[in-house]
Parts: sequence; structure tokens; C-alpha cells
Amino acid sequence: MTEKFTPKRGEIVVVPELPLCDFCKMNGKDVEALYDFATYMGPWGNGCERHWQELRVGLLGMGVGQRLITPDQVERTPIQQAKYDAQQQRAEMVRLYDAQIGKIRQL
Repeated sequence: MTEKFTPKRGEIVVVPELPLCDFCKMNGKDVEALYDFATYMGPWGNGCERHWQELRVGLLGMGVGQRLITPDQVERTPIQQAKYDAQQQRAEMVRLYDAQIGKIRQL
């Protein structure tokens, strides 16, 4: 099961998809980044858990770093979850409709 989080301004941020860890990429590895943070070297970067632990200048918060989560990791009440599910279903229906229209236009 996916770990759930409650978004918190400046600390836990919802992104469409997790980027890759900048530091792992330098070593030829594709590892999801869970954090966007300031490093003790100066620049900011997207990093996996390991690199966040090793290179961060502080904990989470404005000016030091944010935990990145995807929409499916957001902690929701049952009503919020039902609304989110309905939005996802509508988006899928629109995607399917657009695909069918595209096929018709090709005829």
C-alpha cells in the first residue's frame, strides 16, 4: 500500500510525478527523488532518501527542503477520496472520448 501524507505548505508538496534523483543520475541510476532540498554544497537538488539524509542542510520547510508526493499519496477523508475518484473517472472518460474523436477524424 502507498504511504499517505497530508500536504503542508512548504514541507510536503504534491507533484504530478516524482522526478529522478539528481545525484543517482550522476552515477547512471534511475531512482525516484522524494525530496527537493538545499544541499550543504549550496545548490538545490531533487534527491532520494539516501541523498537527502547525506546532503541536506536542515529538515523540511521553506528555504531548506520539501517532501515530494504524488496525488495518490495524499491523505484524504472518505468524502475527499470520493471526489478525487470521481475526478479521475471523469478525466479517464474525457481521455477515452478524445481518443475516439481522434480515430473518427482519421477516417
